[in-house]
Amino acid sequence: MEKVCMNAWELPKVLEERLKEKYGDDWEKYVKAKAINEEELEEQVKDKAKEQRKIQREKILSGFLKKVGLKKRDMLQSTMLFDGVKEADALFQAERKIGDWIFSSAVFFFALALIEAIIIIICLLPLKEKVPYLVTFSNATQNFAIVQRADKSIRANQALIRQLVASYVSNRENISNIKEQNEIAHETIRLQSAFEVWDFFEKLVSYEHSIYTNINLTRKISIINIALISKTQANIEISAQLFNKEKLESEKRYRIIMTFEFDPIEIDTKSVPLNPTGFIVTGYDVTEIAILKDLDEKNKVKDDGVKSKIIHTEKKDPHMSQYKDVKEQ
Repeated sequence: MEKVCMNAWELPKVLEERLKEKYGDDWEKYVKAKAINEEELEEQVKDKAKEQRKIQREKILSGFLKKVGLKKRDMLQSTMLFDGVKEADALFQAERKIGDWIFSSAVFFFALALIEAIIIIICLLPLKEKVPYLVTFSNATQNFAIVQRADKSIRANQALIRQLVASYVSNRENISNIKEQNEIAHETIRLQSAFEVWDFFEKLVSYEHSIYTNINLTRKISIINIALISKTQANIEISAQLFNKEKLESEKRYRIIMTFEFDPIEIDTKSVPLNPTGFIVTGYDVTEIAILKDLDEKNKVKDDGVKSKIIHTEKKDPHMSQYKDVKEQ
C-alpha cells in the first residue's frame, strides 16, 4: 500500500484526476494515511484471528478434557508433576554420575595402595629370609664362642678356622677308652679329611699293635699353639700324654703341619650336612720335637713285621711308625 502511495504518479490519469477533485492537492497525504490505517487494521485482524484460533483450540481441548473426565487445572497439575519427574530424573542421573566417579576414584586409590604394598613386601622379603648360622663352642663344656653365618665368609674368619683346626687335631690325637667316643671322633675325621689323609689314618687305627686298639691305653693332648701360616696351612704344637690304666707312661711334644681347604657347600635350614663348613684336611704331617717323659723300653712297640689288619696294595707309609709307642697290653 505504501508503495502505491509513494508512486502515485504512476496511477492512471483518470484515477489521479478523481482523487484531486475529491481531496484537492493533498490527495497523496490522504492516500498514504489511509494506507497506514489499513496496514494497522490488517495487523489487528491478524492478532484477532490468532486470538480466535487460540480460543478455538482451548474450546476443543476443554471439550476433550470433559470427555475424558479431567479439568484444565488437573492437566496443569499433571504437567507440573511431569516436569517434577523430569527434574528428579535429572537429579538422579547427576547423583549417579557423582557416585560412579567416587567409586572409580576409590578403586584407583585402592589399586595404587595395593601395588605399593606389594612392592614394599617384595623389598622387605630379604629381611624375612631364613639364613643358616654356624655356632661353634670353645671347649667340651660348650661355652659360647662363635656365631658365624654359613656362607663363603667363613673362609676369612680366622677365629673359626682356628676352631676347626683345633677340633680336627683333638679328634685325631685324643684316644679314649670308650669305644663310642672314638668312633664318633673317627667319623668326624673321615668327613673332614681328603681320601689320602683318611686312608693313612684308617691304616694307623687298624694296625695290630696300634695304641688305638688297646683298651687299656688312653692319650690326652693339649694344644699349645696354633699358627695360621697362610689361608690353607696351619702349624700346630701339641703336648701328648699317654696313660696306661690312668698311670702316666710318657709325655711328648709334637709339631703338626696341616694343609686344608674349603669345599663349596650349600646349607639351608631343611638339610644340614654333617660337615657344614666344608672344611677338608688335605695334608697332615706329625713330627716329634721333645720328649718330656720317655716310655719304658719294655712297653715300646718293636717293628716285628706284623702288618695291618686291612690289606692294601699300596706301599706302607713311613709316617705310621711315629705312633708305634706302646705294645698292646
